[in-house]
Amino acid sequence: MTKRHTPQPWKLRRETVQDGKGGTTTLILYGEDEARGKWIASKTVCGASSDEDGANFILMLTAPELLEALKDLTALYAATKGADLAFVHKGQVAIAKAERR
Repeated sequence: MTKRHTPQPWKLRRETVQDGKGGTTTLILYGEDEARGKWIASKTVCGASSDEDGANFILMLTAPELLEALKDLTALYAATKGADLAFVHKGQVAIAKAERR
């Protein structure tokens, strides 16, 4: 299957602009390298970004690694314990969603 997501490494950058009204903060997620401008996602908030905003972007930053780990674990459990386990099914459903199939 052809990968549909930007390959790693991904990086998170935070840009803050002060405008006298509290400013804005933009969280930007990049793939490959920033110099080539491979933008993945961004979010701009008024004022400082919250810890939750940063945590959401960190989760997105680690998504490709989490997907690969889930694939490995699901395949291992299916091969050793059986494909009919609820855990294996949940893993297969999550993988299918991530890969848009």
